Amino acid sequence: MAQLILQNERPAAVVGAQRIFLAPHIAALPLAHPVRRQVVAKAVYALDMAEGSRLGPYSDAAAERWARRVLRGLCAPGRRRRWGIPIA
Repeated sequence: MAQLILQNERPAAVVGAQRIFLAPHIAALPLAHPVRRQVVAKAVYALDMAEGSRLGPYSDAAAERWARRVLRGLCAPGRRRRWGIPIA
């Protein structure tokens, strides 16, 4: 089952069973661009739901809140995390 990820009410990505597919306008952004990072974080949230790591149906509002928390943690000095998820 695929999950559509929206950013500003516009399709930004699709999450498959094990892969994230970015929309062309998101994929064209630099890797460190805040919008691209936000979309990828929301997609990781949806991927967690698809794998059963999170309960309940996908909610864009919940994904947005989770992405903000994660990205704040990624930006903390001296902290680095890597997501080993294939992104197309």
